[in-house]
Amino acid sequence: MWVLVGSFFVILLGLILVHAKVNGGFKIETSWVAIALSPAVLSLLATGQLAEFSGFGLAFKLREASAKTVSLKVDGSKIEPVSLAIDEKRGVENIPELIRKRVAALRLQVGRRNYYAPSAIGQYLEELTKYDFFRYVIFVGGDEKFRGLVPAKTLLEQMRRGGFDIVRVIEEGSLNLVDGLVSAAVPSSSNKRDALKRMDELNLAELPVVDEAGRFLGIIERDKVTSSIVLDLVARP
Repeated sequence: MWVLVGSFFVILLGLILVHAKVNGGFKIETSWVAIALSPAVLSLLATGQLAEFSGFGLAFKLREASAKTVSLKVDGSKIEPVSLAIDEKRGVENIPELIRKRVAALRLQVGRRNYYAPSAIGQYLEELTKYDFFRYVIFVGGDEKFRGLVPAKTLLEQMRRGGFDIVRVIEEGSLNLVDGLVSAAVPSSSNKRDALKRMDELNLAELPVVDEAGRFLGIIERDKVTSSIVLDLVARP
């Protein structure tokens, strides 16, 4: 709690000093207070310890702001992972096209046997992880439902260490052997409060989003969810 209180004064003081340096003179805007309070208030909100805050001439209608449905456009990123086609077991000629399209994720189907080649998966990861836009590997079941997500660089590092058979993991569905795997997800109908609470419970900065059928849609990020709530609060009359 003292860390949160300290963060409020540090942020507020910083905003005051920046204004003084740029414009001359000291002043405090109510919007600055909202921004400075956001880390403490939203932390309490995420853990269910606070439903509404009032003070400093502000009425933070947290209940209304946090009840809004998460948006991949505002709170994260919509991601369309690309599957590895069967002819790509023997070659990776499609990599330049994936780079041109700035593909963010690859999709691997759990339980599919005699299909993937570890060398091809490794080469895809080696080449694509050179680019910041490529970030994830998504695992799905035969029914296309989301099974898990792992940062692409984390998976590549695990494969480089040796002793890790990614194809066997895929075929047997033993995803618990994958380092850094995130199997949790929130439905796209979730509100922002529930999403923040879930991320807090799992100690995650990012969380996958699925549709009603359990299919992967994209990622929401804690910072973006928090920022969208703050912006909504500050914009309120």
